[in-house]
Amino acid sequence: DIIVWDCVAESGMFRLRGHKDAVTAVSFLPGEGSGRLVSGSKDSLIKVWELDAQHCVQTITGHRSEVWSIATDVSAQRVVSGGADAELRVWSLNTQKNAEPLSFVGSLPKAGRGRVGGLSFCGAGRFLLCQTLDKNVQVFRLRAREEAVRRMKRRLKRSKDVNDADEPEDDAAKKAAAIPTAVDEMQAISIFSASAKVRAAAA
Repeated sequence: DIIVWDCVAESGMFRLRGHKDAVTAVSFLPGEGSGRLVSGSKDSLIKVWELDAQHCVQTITGHRSEVWSIATDVSAQRVVSGGADAELRVWSLNTQKNAEPLSFVGSLPKAGRGRVGGLSFCGAGRFLLCQTLDKNVQVFRLRAREEAVRRMKRRLKRSKDVNDADEPEDDAAKKAAAIPTAVDEMQAISIFSASAKVRAAAA
């Protein structure tokens, strides 16, 4: 269970039930009223909760193994989740009415084989730190929108050159491909290795 606390009264206000295994990560999201909460669990699920209604409004099954960390950028436009699999997963926060709160942007390969121990945005949201249990901290740089679009166009051009002999894509596929993905938006720029397990990373 997730218990939401009143920090002033120092008492639990209510419980959020729905995960089938231990909850490993939580992060608040903006929204109407009290806003929303996103949670990750060893059951491999990510859930988004409406705090005023006290119920789950979205369940995401993208990860293939336990989810161990969730981070939300300072502008609340992107949510990144990481676990025991080989990739980070990036989600966009939807603000349209009646839309699901989170939409999948894409996967981001991470270095090393160790599971994610922690994710955090820093540098006014311009960088993402990924701490893993194999003694590494990987740093990703968030590209500006214009730079991400340019990177996407180069990637699509290379893909088109390779697949010229294939049958043409339909309009829906072309439209979906013309949206920057996680690899367009985020660039791995460095890795720091420690002599022992890294317990936490921040900047």
